[in-house]
Amino acid sequence: MFLAYETWSPRFEKRFFSFQMKSAKMHSSVPASSGTPASAGQLVVKGKQNHPAYYYRIDVYCGHEHATVYRRYSQFYWLYKQLSAFQKEEPLVMPPGSCFWRPQNDAFANNRREQLNEFLEDALQLPEMASHPAVHAFLDLGAVSS
Repeated sequence: MFLAYETWSPRFEKRFFSFQMKSAKMHSSVPASSGTPASAGQLVVKGKQNHPAYYYRIDVYCGHEHATVYRRYSQFYWLYKQLSAFQKEEPLVMPPGSCFWRPQNDAFANNRREQLNEFLEDALQLPEMASHPAVHAFLDLGAVSS
């Protein structure tokens, strides 16, 4: 079950999880802690593979455990498509993609980080979204909840 970071505490143990998106950084390759490899039958987070690209640092908390995953915009878009197929009643709002005429600099990445954080929080507060397999794969919840 998801709780916003402001209300989350380790005392909830592993019944609840939370996340915090702290930064965005340009990487020339996939960052080292971008989730654990998927096991058989587990969803695989998909997204573009070209570099350099901005990756958003997401710190995930569950009980007294903490893990960090890095995700890029195309992986958020993958999550959006997965959840939108599941959630028909309340449409999710995804921040717009980039355009070739819009500069991609640190200010752009930090603004997008705020928008992606809002998207993720809004999505996880909808009924049954926090337990969706795509959310578990995206946040690599297996690394902190096992």
